[in-house]
Amino acid sequence: MSDYKKPILILSETKHDVLDDDGNVVDVEIWWEGSFRGPNVPQLESVKDFFAGLPEVEYTAGHANAGGVGVKDKNFDSFIASANAALKDVEFTPSYKVDFIYDAKDNSVDLNKNVKILVGSTSFRTSTTILNP
Repeated sequence: MSDYKKPILILSETKHDVLDDDGNVVDVEIWWEGSFRGPNVPQLESVKDFFAGLPEVEYTAGHANAGGVGVKDKNFDSFIASANAALKDVEFTPSYKVDFIYDAKDNSVDLNKNVKILVGSTSFRTSTTILNP
């Protein structure tokens, strides 16, 4: 994921018993189950919610960008097609929300004073600052 900045799935084939109303095994289904990880991009804030919204997905678990997913084998090709279609216009360039951007070449900014204000703030809101060299 770190090289391509796109969601990644690592799935393995599993077998699930199909039970009748009395709890007897009547069939075996093939599933694909495993883990996912997702990048931090604005258009896809929760990979878990994304997968949960696809009709082919039987379950998701975990956190927004790290968890598990399960898909029945009979729905797997459709799952891949649905995911690819839904993600085709998503920009997977990393993005970070910041509160301030300071240009190090701009001598008019008293960075020491401003950093002390940010660090010494009694506000409950945290700030993110980027210093451009």
